[in-house]
Amino acid sequence: MINIITEHNWNNGGGMVYTTKSRGNQMSLIQNYPVNGQWAMETCNASTNAFNRGFGSVKAFNNLREVESNYKSWKGIEAIHNDISNSIN
Repeated sequence: MINIITEHNWNNGGGMVYTTKSRGNQMSLIQNYPVNGQWAMETCNASTNAFNRGFGSVKAFNNLREVESNYKSWKGIEAIHNDISNSIN
């Protein structure tokens, strides 16, 4: 299940935040972070919490296709995001 949080004020404007929990990983996909137009995946699990003193790891992506190719649990996020974006605008 993917949860959606809309219109957060990240850096240079609003963006979407999608969250899910899969196989012990809490993941947040953040739009326009670290820069406008990019996406960031923050992953928290037992390993990253132990290694990073309670903080998750963050990986940046240029587009949602890159996210889908790196994370199985995020397949279809590009289509979901496009549908939601079209319905908001």
